Amino acid sequence: MNALQARNNPAAVQPYIDFKRSQAVLEANADLEQLRRPAEVVVDADAVDLSRPIRDPEQTRIQEMKHANRIAQEASDLMRTADEGLSRIEGILTQMREISQQVLNVELETAEQVELEQQFDDMRTEIRQVANQTVQRGQPLINGMFGQQILPIGTEEDLSLTLMNADVVGLGLTQTEGLTFKGETVDLDGSIGEGGTPAVFPDEANLQTPESSRQTINRLDIAVGLVNRERSYLGSMQSRIQFTVTDLSTPSQSVERSRVTIENMEFAAETIEVTREQIVTQTGSSVMAQAGGVSQNILQLIQ
Repeated sequence: MNALQARNNPAAVQPYIDFKRSQAVLEANADLEQLRRPAEVVVDADAVDLSRPIRDPEQTRIQEMKHANRIAQEASDLMRTADEGLSRIEGILTQMREISQQVLNVELETAEQVELEQQFDDMRTEIRQVANQTVQRGQPLINGMFGQQILPIGTEEDLSLTLMNADVVGLGLTQTEGLTFKGETVDLDGSIGEGGTPAVFPDEANLQTPESSRQTINRLDIAVGLVNRERSYLGSMQSRIQFTVTDLSTPSQSVERSRVTIENMEFAAETIEVTREQIVTQTGSSVMAQAGGVSQNILQLIQ
């Protein structure tokens, strides 16, 4: 039934109006999935590249928080890897000290002395291997090559991370004129940067004489203390990063949940509206068909 037929048939006028309105609503909501897509922000065409759509600020903020969270997680993994390497080195240092103590306190045969010295040297080599093999994303962490780096943690602050040299040189187990820890002088009692007598070890740590064995034990004690200090530092930094990760994850998840809830509500509301208009359209079509039938019946009666 067209508009002319409806005007000439009073019974079909209102159903026809409802039918056309419902048709317009259905056409406007033909693609309900557009509600699922991120909205685009209209901005000055001279200020941006129009070939790249701009996401709404809320979605951009979510992506920024996710990116910062991912960086924080990577930094946490880096520190965990460094701590695992230091833990292995600490265990080796403890074994080396036990060997040194055994050589100093027990009268040994020459063959036994040589065997213990060989074990000591093998462990020193193992420390170097562990220091070189403690790597994150291809970057050595505790062999002195990491130094100090800035890690972009969070959206507004960066984290300055410094890792020690846990190789045999950094631990004072090879020939050195003075032991330093992250650029600060280490004293003979293991204190760092406190103005005491610097820890000067002119000879390589060895077990050849009682005197060198005693000096080696002192050097190992200092080395264990430095490793423990570094592990405590990494623990505190990991706690700080974990707090940042939690601080970033919570609002990101809340905003995303709220966004999904709003989108679902909008989608449900539009679905209900479309369903209602479909019913109106079908009813209007039926009423107009019946109204057209009434006209035909009247014409037949006149004839």
